[in-house]
Amino acid sequence: MPVGSYSARSSSSRRPPKEFDTSLPSSAKPVSAEGSGSYSARETDQLAKYPRFLTRAREHMSRRIHDAHVRKALEDKVERTKLELEELTRKKNDQVYQLEEGMMVNDALRYDSSRVNAAERKKNAEYLNLQVEEKRTKKLREVQERRAECAGYWGPDEKGFPDSSLQRQMCEDQIKQMQVNQQKRLDSRYRRLDQEKGLIDNCVAEMSLDRAKEREKLVQHRQILLTTWDSQRKIRQVMDRIDAL
Repeated sequence: MPVGSYSARSSSSRRPPKEFDTSLPSSAKPVSAEGSGSYSARETDQLAKYPRFLTRAREHMSRRIHDAHVRKALEDKVERTKLELEELTRKKNDQVYQLEEGMMVNDALRYDSSRVNAAERKKNAEYLNLQVEEKRTKKLREVQERRAECAGYWGPDEKGFPDSSLQRQMCEDQIKQMQVNQQKRLDSRYRRLDQEKGLIDNCVAEMSLDRAKEREKLVQHRQILLTTWDSQRKIRQVMDRIDAL
C-alpha cells in the first residue's frame, strides 16, 4: 500500500477533507468508487513524465465517513436505471414503429397484390367472354352453312307397297283370340261365383243346424231345471210334513 494512501485514510478518520464535504457547492465533483482508480488528463501526463512514487498521493473516499460517496453511488445507480429505462422505452417505441411500418408495408403489398389479382381476373373474364362469343359465332356460321346446302336423301331405297292381306288376317286372328280369352275369363268368373254361392249356402245351412242345436240345448236345460225345481219343492213339502208330525 502507498504511504500517501495510508496517510489519507488516517487523516480522513479524524476529520473529513474539505473537498469531500457535503456542504460544498455543486461545482465540486467528488470522486466516485468507480472513478477512484482513474486519472485525469494532467495526471496521465505526469505519470508519463514522472514515476509513480514521485506523484502526489490521492485520498481514498470511505463509505462509512463520506455520505457523498453513497449519494454519488445512488445517483449513479439511478442514472443508470434511468438510462436503461430510456433505452428500453426507445426499443419498445422502435418495435412499435417497426410493427406499424411493417403493417403499412404489408397492407400496401396486399393492396397491390389484390389489384394485380383483380386485373388478372378481369383479363381472364374478358378472354373467356371472347372465347364464348367466338364459339357462338362459329356455331351460328356452321348452322347457316348447313342450312344453305341442299338437303339430300340419305334413307333406304324406296320400295313398293306391301300386300296388306296378311296383316289383315293376323289382326282378325288376334281379335278372335281376344274374344276366346274374354269368354274363358267370363266362364271362370261364373264358376267362381257359383262356388262362392255354394259355400255360402253350406255355411248358412251349418249355421241353421248350430242354432237349432243350441235351441234344443236350451230347452233341455230348462226342462232339467224345472224338473230339479219340482223335485226340490216336493222334498221340501215332505220335510215340512215330517216336521209337522
